[in-house]
Amino acid sequence: MTHWTAVGTDTVGFMGHSPTGRTATVTGITIHRLAGGLLVEHWDEWDLAGLLQLGIAGPAGADGPGA
Repeated sequence: MTHWTAVGTDTVGFMGHSPTGRTATVTGITIHRLAGGLLVEHWDEWDLAGLLQLGIAGPAGADGPGA
């Protein structure tokens, strides 16, 4: 298992939203399954709720102030 942190600036839009220009940090985990010494599967879980709180992600069509 890997716990990770990613930082980026929303310059192209995300999940149907216009770009905000905001910098955001998101955290998550990746669970790895190995077989025969090889990575054969992985599952990712990340903090979408954190991006919702920052206003970077949300329901498509809910773009802009007051939407």
